[in-house]
Amino acid sequence: MPAPALVAASSVVGLLVVAAYAGGVLLPYVVNDLHHLSHADLTSGAHDPKWLWTAGDSALGALVHLAGVCAAVLGWLVTAPAAVVSAFALRSAATRRSTRGVLLHLVVLALLVSATVLRFTPLGVALVTWILD
Repeated sequence: MPAPALVAASSVVGLLVVAAYAGGVLLPYVVNDLHHLSHADLTSGAHDPKWLWTAGDSALGALVHLAGVCAAVLGWLVTAPAAVVSAFALRSAATRRSTRGVLLHLVVLALLVSATVLRFTPLGVALVTWILD
């Protein structure tokens, strides 16, 4: 079993990356009604993310946009190892028959795996292309 400090640190950092991706990429994608576009239209460059909500609104919006860009490009380098650590912690909690621990690690693992896999789907690739525009 990984050390509890390693499990906590990797889970927190991984979930921060997931939150940055959700707030800086997925939320603007949906709020600006870009989810109705095809992937080709999204990546065409016609919808510049720097002028859409949240990036163009304020300094805080620009920071959220920057965090989303970093999470979209490099986030999988954090979420993939954090998911592995969480999987080992889940196995350990299951061995100890800790219901609360199993549920906690199962939710964290599901979020981390989902964020990692999303990056490599056609939608994830289109979102990275769009956000880097």
